[in-house]
Amino acid sequence: MYDDAANLKEAGAVNVPLSVNRANAAQNREDALDDLLKIPGFDLDESPPAFLRNPGSPVVVSPTPRPDNRGSGASLGNQARDLPDGGHVIIHIK
Repeated sequence: MYDDAANLKEAGAVNVPLSVNRANAAQNREDALDDLLKIPGFDLDESPPAFLRNPGSPVVVSPTPRPDNRGSGASLGNQARDLPDGGHVIIHIK
């Protein structure tokens, strides 16, 4: 079962500043998903998201239902939309 909070904790991405790094997001995503098998109906979800990682930063990837992944990704992306590259995000889990 998919648990985004657990994945973020495992990646060390909770309650710490994560740098906005849109310039390297595509490469971060490619590096994280390289050689992973896709499952029909699921996305491979990265925790933390590619735009909040520096190259080589820890990442946890797990299959998650597409609507869940895309909804949470859109929500986080919208909240960080006005932050410049180099800005910081701190993810808190309630």
